[in-house]
Amino acid sequence: MLRFPRLTGTLLVGSLLSATVGITSLGIPEPRFSSWLLPAAYAGQQDPLFVNLTSDDPHRLRMALSFARAQQRLGHPVTVFLNDRAVLAASRIRAAALREQQGLMAELLASGGAILVCPLCMTHYGIKEPELLTGLQIGNPTTTGAALFRRGSQSLSW
Repeated sequence: MLRFPRLTGTLLVGSLLSATVGITSLGIPEPRFSSWLLPAAYAGQQDPLFVNLTSDDPHRLRMALSFARAQQRLGHPVTVFLNDRAVLAASRIRAAALREQQGLMAELLASGGAILVCPLCMTHYGIKEPELLTGLQIGNPTTTGAALFRRGSQSLSW
């Protein structure tokens, strides 16, 4: 039975490699998060990011939209897909409660990002097209699929 060491600042993959193939016994240092991942992010990669957002919780919205905006600033094209309860954040009716989050959406859009809204979820939660924030698009299989399956696309969900 393998026993895995306690992780203290090392990347899980590096620790798993150490535990399974003895990489440290070969004199190869375990990769560290900052030296293993960050340089690639700053090397000008342009891989698109597709963010799947399902919550209308203000904190979760802020986390997802802030992360998406930060990646957009690094040069990654960003698409946010609002589905399930997240469609509620797309409505002007929620403007007072979600001012900061809707401001982040406006920033994403102004910087060339796309925000797609699930039409089935809009119907389920009673959101009408005229209520949508300016610039948001109602998704469909073609538009949403094109963003999700774009070459090099990476996806995260909240």
